[in-house]
Amino acid sequence: MNNLMSSFDFATRTIYIRGDIELGTCEIIDKALIAFRSDGSPPIAISISSRGGSVSAGLHVCDLFNLYKGKKIAFVSGKASSMAAIILQVCDVRICTPHAEILIHGTTQQLSYDIYNSKRRMKRFERTVRKLQQATEAILSKRTGLSVKKLRSLYDRRLSAQEALKYHLIDQIL
Repeated sequence: MNNLMSSFDFATRTIYIRGDIELGTCEIIDKALIAFRSDGSPPIAISISSRGGSVSAGLHVCDLFNLYKGKKIAFVSGKASSMAAIILQVCDVRICTPHAEILIHGTTQQLSYDIYNSKRRMKRFERTVRKLQQATEAILSKRTGLSVKKLRSLYDRRLSAQEALKYHLIDQIL
């Protein structure tokens, strides 16, 4: 677990996504969005500098942001890797600093020996990973307009801000 924490600032209407994306991240973002909804769902800023984290938690964050009716403006400084890059895609405006990096990759999950040693569990594990992969690829493809094949060709490459703009993973560079 990363000791950087996600947080929010009601006064500036900013959500900070820092460190690993996990269940705690979902709870913080849910509380922030409830507070912002009580203020009429104003435009909010989402500051992202994260190496990613749990796919399930990240998809939960995507759902929370999709339910929020106000405008969501994301700013990436440092990096938006893995699930942070997926969360970035559900924001209305995606802005990146000149030296930030975006990284997308295929879904990974931990595999225990118990699963590996059981054909039935292994098939269930494969279905789960495939389902998560399809969900993240659908978000990326819908927002960027790129085919899944093209997206997969970009996997595991640290994309510069210029490359991320070229492939429609962001809208502008500061």
